[in-house]
Amino acid sequence: MRIDIIGLKDALEKNVGVWDARAEEAERLAARLEAFDPASLGLEGEGYSALRERVTSHAPFAKSQASLLRSLSEGCARNLDAAALLEPFEPDGSVDTDHLSDELSRARSELDEGLYRHPPLLRAGHALSPGPSSGTLESDLFEGGGWMASPSRGSRGSSTPTSSSTVTPG
Repeated sequence: MRIDIIGLKDALEKNVGVWDARAEEAERLAARLEAFDPASLGLEGEGYSALRERVTSHAPFAKSQASLLRSLSEGCARNLDAAALLEPFEPDGSVDTDHLSDELSRARSELDEGLYRHPPLLRAGHALSPGPSSGTLESDLFEGGGWMASPSRGSRGSSTPTSSSTVTPG
């Protein structure tokens, strides 16, 4: 799915305005229904009292509708805030979620493949930590220097360095 970020933001801004305007209309209608009083116009009697009760009984429905419309507006506003965090990944300024899903799957596959080929470096419950370096990337990676696995201490980056290239069970 391709998301046109600018179009999405424009549509959400428009929807916020539309839902707010309709909510205000519903609130005005509820106020008019609650204030309906034929007696203030000199219209009294049993029929007018029944009419007043019937009309004013509809005010809660208008208030509920106003509340629903406000909720829709607030939801669109939250979506607009979230849309502001979107960054375009395509040349046309859009986000292609299918492309990003493919990239994520590919990265996970490469990570899984790397973990399978080098099981002593990473195992469950262990994190990489800096060890003695021999000075070159190749020797650090292939001769056991540099990064080594050590028991994890809670969060990434807070593990304790070890003095050898062996994996210590946690």
